[in-house]
Amino acid sequence: MAEMPVVFMADDAYAGWARSLLASLRDQAPDVPLLCIPYTDRLDAIAALRAEYGFRMVEADYAAIDAFADECFPGLPPRRRNLRKLAALDAPGAPYLYLDCDQLVTAPLAPLLARLAAAEADLVYWATSSDWVYAAEAREEMAGRFPGAPLFSAGNYAMLRPGFGAAAVMALIRGHAALYRRVRGPHGFDQPLMNLACHLAGFRLVPLHEAAPGYTGEGFYLDRAIARDAGGALVRHGARVVSVHWAGGQKAGTPEALAPLVERYAPAPLVGAGAGG
Repeated sequence: MAEMPVVFMADDAYAGWARSLLASLRDQAPDVPLLCIPYTDRLDAIAALRAEYGFRMVEADYAAIDAFADECFPGLPPRRRNLRKLAALDAPGAPYLYLDCDQLVTAPLAPLLARLAAAEADLVYWATSSDWVYAAEAREEMAGRFPGAPLFSAGNYAMLRPGFGAAAVMALIRGHAALYRRVRGPHGFDQPLMNLACHLAGFRLVPLHEAAPGYTGEGFYLDRAIARDAGGALVRHGARVVSVHWAGGQKAGTPEALAPLVERYAPAPLVGAGAGG
């Protein structure tokens, strides 16, 4: 089986964050294929990173995805481009690992990806994100519609179900457009949409710590439970941390456990607002 690729999304506005992610991937996953979804057509700095790090650009019908985003978020052109994450469903297609570009990878990926490829799941998620999926007033209703279904972060996950393409997601949401518009969280974009599509499709959604015991998902930079073990690895309650959403640390200070990583991969303050949510 071919090695599971890692997909991220960026354009020139996020090139600094993407460079930090890529530098961490070079250390932790030197042989893993890397693919970039273009957030916009502004890609001069991304082209330079491509020459340095050797990733491929994801080719897709972005006009169709952007038109679908217009339907979902009329009047919100900047952030609607978050829906370009759907391109990864077709190229490379499952299985793949998606990571937002404002993360640092903190553990060797090859053994983890091998375990994820064998997981009994349709999608393995790093973290829950209940405040960014369904509107507060709709959560009880949606819990009744989809009992036990987790509300997962769309910033880092392994997509494992084959044949679930962008067209399938768009058809599901269009077929439930009134429901989607009524229940989606007011501040989310791709995250409410991906959750609802997976819930409607009956996905088996499994947390990382169950799919790969000994690992834990996304660590937020302010999580004081993250520490270093005797060997210097980042751990949270004894489990190996795979990746960290670190960028906020440039604004509010970096906890001691993460300082060596930020100094190594992002030595200068970076500008950007992230391509997530």
